[in-house]
Amino acid sequence: MAQIAGINVHIAKPASGSTADAIIILPDVFGTTFKNTQKVADDYAKKEEEEGHQCDYGRS
Repeated sequence: MAQIAGINVHIAKPASGSTADAIIILPDVFGTTFKNTQKVADDYAKKEEEEGHQCDYGRS
């Protein structure tokens, strides 16, 4: 878990390490600490070769 501008963020990086594009994911009520919501970002990063940022905007 990282913080960007004081907001907790789960960052999922693609295997290539590319940061050219990013997907921002706003999780449901379970937030970014719930493993299933982290898996969504991880899956996007893996399949789309884009960095996934999952922001916990409601709890920061």
